[in-house]
Amino acid sequence: MAAGPAYAHPDFLMSASGAAVTQEAPVNAVVNLPLEGISLVEISEGARFFALDRCESYLHAAQDFAKKYDWDGKLIVDRASPLQPGWRVPMADRRPCVRYDVARVIVDRFTALLFGTDRFPELSVQDDPEAEEFIRWLADESRIQQRFVQARSLGGAVGSVAMSFSFVNGKPRAEVHNAKHCRVLEWTDRGDFRPKRMLKAYKYPKQVFDPKAKKLVVVDYYYARYWDDSVEVVWDPIPVADAILPDWKNRVKSRSVVHNFGFCPAYWVQNRPCDEDEDGFSDFHGLFENFDEINRLMSAATRAVKANSDPTLVVKTSPAHNEGHIKKGQDAAIFAEGGADYLIVPPGAVDAIFKTMNEIVKGTLDVAAVVLVNPDDITGQLSSLTLRMLFAPMLAQADVYREQYGEMGLKRILRDMLRASRHIGLAPPVFEVSPDGTKLIESRAGLLVPPRIERAEDGTITRHPRTPGESDAISLNWNPYFSPTWTDIKAATEAAQLANGGKPLISQKTSIASVQTLYGVSDVDAELLQIHEDAERAVEQAQRAMMGNGPTPAALDRAEGNEETEAPKGAGEPTAGPEGEPEVEEA
Repeated sequence: MAAGPAYAHPDFLMSASGAAVTQEAPVNAVVNLPLEGISLVEISEGARFFALDRCESYLHAAQDFAKKYDWDGKLIVDRASPLQPGWRVPMADRRPCVRYDVARVIVDRFTALLFGTDRFPELSVQDDPEAEEFIRWLADESRIQQRFVQARSLGGAVGSVAMSFSFVNGKPRAEVHNAKHCRVLEWTDRGDFRPKRMLKAYKYPKQVFDPKAKKLVVVDYYYARYWDDSVEVVWDPIPVADAILPDWKNRVKSRSVVHNFGFCPAYWVQNRPCDEDEDGFSDFHGLFENFDEINRLMSAATRAVKANSDPTLVVKTSPAHNEGHIKKGQDAAIFAEGGADYLIVPPGAVDAIFKTMNEIVKGTLDVAAVVLVNPDDITGQLSSLTLRMLFAPMLAQADVYREQYGEMGLKRILRDMLRASRHIGLAPPVFEVSPDGTKLIESRAGLLVPPRIERAEDGTITRHPRTPGESDAISLNWNPYFSPTWTDIKAATEAAQLANGGKPLISQKTSIASVQTLYGVSDVDAELLQIHEDAERAVEQAQRAMMGNGPTPAALDRAEGNEETEAPKGAGEPTAGPEGEPEVEEA
């Protein structure tokens, strides 16, 4: 296999000779990219950006950060001395004091169900063990599971997520990109959502030194990164004055790498599919008002309970008749004729608020197909069938996510990483003298792939080179959402044995492997060997005892050190007769 040009992240580009280089385009250089008419400002601050940004804000509980008033209606200027406006601030304009972020609950529940513990799919390649072992190494080295947990959470909130891969210093890397910052400029296949050209851009603040003011100031810059089927480009920070111009791509330096894969190493995954729009639907599509009402009701109920813990005193007489000082929990009192009393919220009102809030939470989770089970309501061990029936709405939606993030995301990225590895090649290390001539620097023109290590039974270690194989037939083998419980296993085994005439159903090795973690067995084969040796020893001891021409089992146990207590003297030995001859008992 011929080694092609090494594809690396633009921050570190490998030349054909293996030397580390940085391919930069100087200012005002003509970058031959079809980006005419593409506005960084539109991508970074357009209507689409703000719509997706609102979705993401509910994931991070940031949807109320822009509100200027706290829940008590005071202007948030200084936490130490908030200002009280001269009018009543509507609840919709107040920042909740207590939150129940149901949006995050919905997203996290689906992410855990899809890529949680023991739920990430097993990777296999049909009829090509070398390719299968290689993609598993690619997945481990690029931390693909953690990347897809991140992608699922972000896509679940925004509705879509972008991903890409690259090779940095000869090692694979997978990256997740927020869809609100990305724009697909051209599709290879719009129906299959395969990008051909994609641009990522966003505005961010950066501290720089102002020579005129002689101090650090915060200045806004734009970030830009571009992918297509032959090149990837990253620009240096772009000032706002340059970003608003049509030829922004030529106004700052850029770093690029030509990979010539023939496909764009950027991917677009919709959370819930939508053919009419490139942006899919979030996990909580259309539920924003429910989330806001839940937080308002919870804040109102909390304030009511807090007010009852320190109620306001109402003195039922004229303030002019007060000749002393009122000792109470708060600073002010209300004077009225007829004595004094505490002003409290009726307990039933607080209960009504919480009841209404809980009903909204229940309806919101029902619309989002999320099932939350109270552990106090579960008695005994539930079978896997019961759990599947209980979580049926959630599992149905999770099957859609398995198709989107598995087939449209994970499989495509790993397959293209496998193809790119064959294109790049597995070149040996190249040693070059450092610029100062004092040491050798190791670099590679291909992938840095460690060998596969096998340890034989005698302790011999063998190293085998990893190769990407030839097949692209990657399969994702998903584990069941709920593993069978011991109750399920027992019932199924008894039913199968009854139908099979009482014969064994599985081998001894399979049965040991199924419970090896319960008993701390690390080597199933060694455990099988020990079981067979123990069985043979027991049979041999029984045969000797029955034939009468060998030591008894108790004697064998004492000889092997298995008997801790010493047998009584003379036990198991013939007794002597009057003349010193052994007595023989008659049968």
